[in-house]
Amino acid sequence: MSVATKLRTAFGLARSGVTLRSFFQLALRRKVGRIDLRNGLTIEGPSEEPLFIIFKEVWINHCYVDKGFDVSRAKVVVDIGAHVGMFALWVAANNPNARVICLEPTQQTCEFLQSNIVANRFSNIVFLQAACGGKHGEAILYSREAEKWGNSLLSNDNRGNQFRPIGAVPVLTLADVFEQFNVTTCNLLKLDCEGSEYQILLNAPAETLAAIERIALEYHLEMGGSTITELEDLLREVGFNVRRIPHAPLRGYLHAHR
Repeated sequence: MSVATKLRTAFGLARSGVTLRSFFQLALRRKVGRIDLRNGLTIEGPSEEPLFIIFKEVWINHCYVDKGFDVSRAKVVVDIGAHVGMFALWVAANNPNARVICLEPTQQTCEFLQSNIVANRFSNIVFLQAACGGKHGEAILYSREAEKWGNSLLSNDNRGNQFRPIGAVPVLTLADVFEQFNVTTCNLLKLDCEGSEYQILLNAPAETLAAIERIALEYHLEMGGSTITELEDLLREVGFNVRRIPHAPLRGYLHAHR
């Protein structure tokens, strides 16, 4: 990491509102299981997972917030692949009136998600331990050993890597999620679901897509069975303006808005 990058990270940490103790822990890139903010907010997660990296991407770099999105005006945000709630907590902290709906399939991670919601007293965040996919039912969740925080409904990637099965999880389609939580308008749909983003959106009914104002997702080029171009074409066909932001050779962020 260059000196300039370190300085930007340090400035971002200070601006994010972390406590002095968390600032030095994160600035030194220690593995941490807890991040404390000066406003009293606490975020906990498995100590073996990169809580610092996730915090930096969401709270400092604002990877899921595109130009024109004002979180203070959002009424409904749907978070698919919520992990420990890093993005959901950011939304709720900046807009206590927003309704935030989270799906997270991994049991341990979902336990941290629930704990973070309760500990921070966010009554506007609801969650469901389930995966989102292209077809309703039940499926096997797989562990990507190289990325322990990146469990997936996919059993392999395009490079021949096979993933270890963890167990069966319930799977809801995006239409199921909207129906179950009575979502008629989704101001922002955020997805970070390790390759399932393609099947979720490509199989979503037209009326479900029509209910979405903005989409922010992390795309994965190495897995998913479809191409990012197919996804972009679909979104443009249904009226979205689409912008792709690469941040690694095989992945990046896609922002779409009407």
